[in-house]
Amino acid sequence: MIYRGELPDIDFRQVSVLAFDKDDTITPPNRAMELPMAEEINRLTVNRYILILTARDIEICRAQILSKMEQVREGKNRVVFACCNGSQIYDFDNEKKDYLLKSALTGQLESQEFFDEIGKKLAEELDAPDLYFERRSDTMGAFVCISRDSTDEQRRKFDPDGGRRRAAIEKFRHLFLAEYEVIPGGKTSIDVSLYNKEAGMRHFLEYFQYQLCGDVVFFGDGFDGGNDTPVENIQSVLSVKVENYQQTLDLLKQIP
Repeated sequence: MIYRGELPDIDFRQVSVLAFDKDDTITPPNRAMELPMAEEINRLTVNRYILILTARDIEICRAQILSKMEQVREGKNRVVFACCNGSQIYDFDNEKKDYLLKSALTGQLESQEFFDEIGKKLAEELDAPDLYFERRSDTMGAFVCISRDSTDEQRRKFDPDGGRRRAAIEKFRHLFLAEYEVIPGGKTSIDVSLYNKEAGMRHFLEYFQYQLCGDVVFFGDGFDGGNDTPVENIQSVLSVKVENYQQTLDLLKQIP
């Protein structure tokens, strides 16, 4: 079941994990987390674990999430990163005092040249001359459709409901290998992965199962056909759709 812009009617004292997408769920799109969000997440680590389930890689998470959270001295051993759609689990290592790769799903995408050729067709179809393919791991990458330097307004107007990207994916789906998950990511990208976020969440649940003793609630802005949608298939995870990171912050303030 998915909750839209509201919290599920449950006892949050029984929630063992609060999970979040990154862009426009806990951070502005492609920007660093803001201090009020870092402070709120820090507060919520007292009684539960925090999971960041994102299509981004760990270096982006370090730069745009950890750099801000370290300012509020968050409990690092209570925050877990499931990067590249959850195919890579980074957990805090108390001995090394750093986040280390603890578990990874295996596989290998095709070559950069393979995706560059498809990218030419997507760029023309979407009228996106700046489009390029960004490889984030062995198993996951994304077609970035507009410049990372674009304004928030440009990003919102590019493809607000994902319809243009879904149509382009359908038109060129035959060019991708059958095992690839190809789906709109965020507001302006197309994710290509061997594993979607359902697989990533299941990867986390298997890795962390010995520590879980309550509900898991996942917040994301990319439901309704976006890359958060597959998480809805996991019955044990309650999904909350937010419109943006400001709405997430408002909801988190309601959690005791």
